[in-house]
Amino acid sequence: MKYANFCNTGRSYINIGDYLQFLAISNLYEQMGLADDEIRYLGLRDVIHYNGEELILPINFSINEFVKDGQISISTKIIPVFLAVQLTSTNQFPSIDSFILDEYNRDYFLRNAPIGCRDEASYHYFKKYGIPAYINGCLTAALPKMRTSLGEHVILADAPKALLPFIPKDLLNSKIIITTQQFSFSEDEIQDYSKVFDFVQSKYDFYKKHAKLIVTSRLHVALPCTAFGIPVILAKDNVDERFSFIETYIPIYSQENYEDIDWSPKVPDIEDIKEQLIHLAISRIRTTKENTEKEKVLTSLFESRTRQGDYKNSHMVTHKNGHRFEAYASKYWKPKDTEIIKYAL
Repeated sequence: MKYANFCNTGRSYINIGDYLQFLAISNLYEQMGLADDEIRYLGLRDVIHYNGEELILPINFSINEFVKDGQISISTKIIPVFLAVQLTSTNQFPSIDSFILDEYNRDYFLRNAPIGCRDEASYHYFKKYGIPAYINGCLTAALPKMRTSLGEHVILADAPKALLPFIPKDLLNSKIIITTQQFSFSEDEIQDYSKVFDFVQSKYDFYKKHAKLIVTSRLHVALPCTAFGIPVILAKDNVDERFSFIETYIPIYSQENYEDIDWSPKVPDIEDIKEQLIHLAISRIRTTKENTEKEKVLTSLFESRTRQGDYKNSHMVTHKNGHRFEAYASKYWKPKDTEIIKYAL
């Protein structure tokens, strides 16, 4: 039996945090001592039609990527290990309840249970319909702590604009680097996954080298940099339920409480949690033995976190521009306009 990992999302405009989730699985494989010839790399889109030898595929990603026509679409030659998945409604399945209740989907999840969930909301959906599940958070939390000192720069990585009036002057007057997690690659670069992996790794190495503090709205900046041992402020105008688990590690500041931000955050010691995440993940990948107690411990840990506030529905937050457009159109467009307008950009 061989193992698999993802090598690309099939998209040229990418959030490199997606690729870090693949590197988190590579980190697990490295700790398992797997040789290169034991690992097969697949694109997200390849899992539907894959027809080679059987592969064990750990999944630390959104379930939405593996859905076609409202049903799970993963090749029968792939044995999925759902380590840290997340559910949110999309155009593919507007109702999460109906998606899970679909007979094929429910049977598929039951056959491949337990389902490790990234967040509490996803966990409750599975439990609601009798599918064994636990809360795992994201495996990027298990990346190794860096062994060097902090850098000299405050890095704003996709920090929200609404945060600017609240940033202390001494920070604004320090060495600041403004950066993003969104990058564009050619089709050839996407297919040669090693180049993209190297680029993603270099980006996070840049954070390790230069950051003395990171301010970000990105989950896959805040969590891995916390794992590296870098002080992080996670500020997001609208906090949705996909982010909920991270409060086990650090606070999330929504726009309503930007004025309460601690601008000198301490780095939490999460090495014990890392060990739990790694041991459970490797145990689930390598064997089929029961890990119920380990799963309960992690679930309890993530459920007992300190909540900063209420979470918004993830679908509403993700697709907020669509709702803004609808509001704009209903306010400013006359009914006859819709007869002549074919599309709007």
